[in-house]
Amino acid sequence: MSVFRTAGKWYALIMTVPYEKLESGRNGIAEIVNLRKDTRRTKPGVYPAWHMNHRLWISVVLDGPVSDQMFEEMAEESRRLIRAKHRL
Repeated sequence: MSVFRTAGKWYALIMTVPYEKLESGRNGIAEIVNLRKDTRRTKPGVYPAWHMNHRLWISVVLDGPVSDQMFEEMAEESRRLIRAKHRL
């Protein structure tokens, strides 16, 4: 597990979870990144955050259909949201 922080708060968490936690009936292990979100994302490979507030966080499967560019945009959005929320 790895945590990425900004402004003393974390904006990304990389971990592995059983696919069953994301999709009922799917076997195996998924490597995911939990990210803070601003808008509802309904894309393949993006799920309500596992083990987090589903309203505020998403889980992105790292070896899924999300492009590198889209992932980078979502990670930057997460970082920006956390910095804005915790700015002094």
